[in-house]
Parts: sequence; C-alpha cells; structure tokens
Amino acid sequence: MHVPPPDPQRGEPRRIQRLPNGFVDLTDGVLTVGGGETVTIAARDVRGVIAREGKGSLFSRHPPAVLEIEYASGIGVARTRLLIPVDELPNARALAAQLDPAQGSR
Repeated sequence: MHVPPPDPQRGEPRRIQRLPNGFVDLTDGVLTVGGGETVTIAARDVRGVIAREGKGSLFSRHPPAVLEIEYASGIGVARTRLLIPVDELPNARALAAQLDPAQGSR
C-alpha cells in the first residue's frame, strides 16, 4: 500500500531521520528534535529553517545534508545545525517550506 508524502499545505505530521541516531518531527505545531536530549520548539518560535547539501572535504567526499534551524529562545535567538541523510533532503526542504515559506525555497 502506497502512502503519499505529507502535504505541507495541510500541516500534516512530518518526520525526518537525523544522524547518527535521532529524528526531527513536526506534529501539531511543535518541532521536536530527538536523539540524545530531546528539544521541543513551538513552530511559532522558529525564525528560519534552511535545508542544504553538505560540503565535501578531504575527510568526507559524500557528506550528509544539513538542516539549520533558528528559533527564539528566552530573550535571544538560538541556532542549531543538524546532520541528516542526503535522501532526507527533499523532506527537510518540505519541512522548511512548511515552517517558513520564505526560507523553504533555499
């Protein structure tokens, strides 16, 4: 049975695998970053999201993709970079578009 991917316009739940062992999950307006200590961020606090390909180097010719999240935290802004598998990049870009349409196109 084929299950279609979540539709960003309808705000359906979305889960992305995170390296080395974790996940990024958007459900009911809450972004959860799991794997180690779990971080929960309200979607309204997200200031920007960028999903991009990783940069190759001498040590990594096939680097993982990167998901960058910027969000309000206390009185300031926190930024985090998460490594994700390259095959999760389209899902990460859809997540970015769902959270911030202006940033999702990058």
